Amino acid sequence: MNFIVNIRHKVNALVARVRIPAFLKNKYFLTAFFFLIWLCFIDDESFLVQYHLHQQYKDLSKRKQRLEKDITSIKKDIDAYKNNPALLEKYARENYLMKRDNETLYIFIER
Repeated sequence: MNFIVNIRHKVNALVARVRIPAFLKNKYFLTAFFFLIWLCFIDDESFLVQYHLHQQYKDLSKRKQRLEKDITSIKKDIDAYKNNPALLEKYARENYLMKRDNETLYIFIER
């Protein structure tokens, strides 16, 4: 029992020697520090969430530009097919295997 009391006194003496800086005792500093931690990591609109949202926005804007480019090329193809019946016939023969009434269609499958 005496041994435990001696250890307790030694621990209390060590704790008493440790000096806590004055700014860590300041309530305004502690409040501002907690507020910063809250904003950076805990809040639903934290800086980390905002960073991830910004990255997602950049990815989506790149995808939007690529899709707009694809749309313009598809619109050009559609205009070409509308204005050129020979091109439309070629597309129908190649992709949909269409044929004229007096033709026979042979399909060769490569292995």
